Amino acid sequence: MSLDSNPNIKDVAKVAGVSFKTVSRVLNNDKAVSEELRTRVAAAIRTTGYVPNAGARAMRSGKSGVVGFLSDVIATTPYSFEIVHGVQDALAECGLSMLMGNTGGNPEQEARQVNLFLQSRVDGIIFASMFHKEVELPEIPPGIATVTVNCFDRAGALSAVVPDDEQIGRTAAEYLIGKGHRRIAYLTLTKNIIATKLRTCGFMQAVKAAGLPAAGVSVRPSRRITSKGDEISLAGKMICELFDAPGEPTAILAANDPEAMPIMASLRRLGLSIPGDVSVLGIDDYRLICERMDPPLTSIGLPYYEMGRRAVELLLQPEEPGRDVRIERIPGPLVERESVAKPKRAPSGGKFARVMNL
Repeated sequence: MSLDSNPNIKDVAKVAGVSFKTVSRVLNNDKAVSEELRTRVAAAIRTTGYVPNAGARAMRSGKSGVVGFLSDVIATTPYSFEIVHGVQDALAECGLSMLMGNTGGNPEQEARQVNLFLQSRVDGIIFASMFHKEVELPEIPPGIATVTVNCFDRAGALSAVVPDDEQIGRTAAEYLIGKGHRRIAYLTLTKNIIATKLRTCGFMQAVKAAGLPAAGVSVRPSRRITSKGDEISLAGKMICELFDAPGEPTAILAANDPEAMPIMASLRRLGLSIPGDVSVLGIDDYRLICERMDPPLTSIGLPYYEMGRRAVELLLQPEEPGRDVRIERIPGPLVERESVAKPKRAPSGGKFARVMNL
């Protein structure tokens, strides 16, 4: 059969042996169409090479089948890029596609990107951030469904999906306590980060619930912001202080996986083995780091992929009159490797750091 170089819907109908209206119903995902007809039409589309006109379909249905994905720098951040994967997979399962914009955190660029999304008649917008924080988004028309991921709207007008950072801190403490540790140090991120406050809160909840003495628990910053706005690691200094005093920890919770690296290096300079003398637990489950550490790092993952999928589910939920804005917190999974064990070492009386050459 000879077909034009630019096949249309009638060509598909002829090859499939159905009416062009049936082909249209298949293309518009009409649930009343039988599976047998869908298969025939799909085969005819492949045979003819027909490409549906998305613009025409959008005009007929009022929907483009496209969701705008806007982020600060997440598209270039290795581990939080899993949010993008989660969004893409969930959209694909619904027969939708994604239009992405990366703004670098520039408010003017964010506003321009939102306008581009609106010009493209997107069916909704998902805004994602590199880390859990409060954001202020450009004005978005009320009729455009919008959900934030890994952040929340300052105005409180948008539903959001964020990591359950309080649960992450609580899980970390419960895990180490469950292994028998009673002297634990938590070296945190900077105080200006929302996750620091929430994880510390969850961590201390578990400590108090277990009845650990306050003297056995230490919470200290592992990073500092300089006068120029740069962040520097305090890991070596904190380890030195912790092990220069009596009752040094048998377990350390690192602020994140990258910070676990200088922590473990500092412990080794003291001649301490991991996990024989000191257990180390990370946060992020950044596999590129965790699986290459010696020993491989036990870590609590940030549920980026699951957050992306859940954001799509919230975005596509039918509007319900009077429905409240929802903030959903997704728990992070514990991934056990080899850096945590039961404590074996008795307190040294603070002798380690005095021989540390820093």
